[in-house]
Amino acid sequence: MKKIHDEKLINRNLKNIRLDFAIENLLIISLLGWQILRGANWYKVTSMSNPLYAVLIITALVLIVLSINVSAPMEHKAKTTWTTLIVRFVIETVVFSAIFFFLIEGNHLIVSLISGTAIALVLLGLNLYANHFR
Repeated sequence: MKKIHDEKLINRNLKNIRLDFAIENLLIISLLGWQILRGANWYKVTSMSNPLYAVLIITALVLIVLSINVSAPMEHKAKTTWTTLIVRFVIETVVFSAIFFFLIEGNHLIVSLISGTAIALVLLGLNLYANHFR
């Protein structure tokens, strides 16, 4: 049997994989929603001890990291200025810190600032990496 190297078939296969991944994630989200509707504790459903939630988070993170390399560099210069990246970082830090502050009911300001800054740093790293790839 001869191997076929057709770009249309390769693209079709990749589209099928993407559709399969989307359906799989929708099913995982529905099962997590079903657990919540059945009366399971919200913290138990969204903890890493729940295998469905762990699979959902890990696959989402892998998809985010892998999707950065999909596009090829178009130019050798950066698309976004440093000022814009720093402003985005500050806004993300404030927003995520506020979200964590409200999630922990305003008890620990330092913990919410550290958590918000950690997420903003990860996003800044992704933005810096993707700045040359658009």
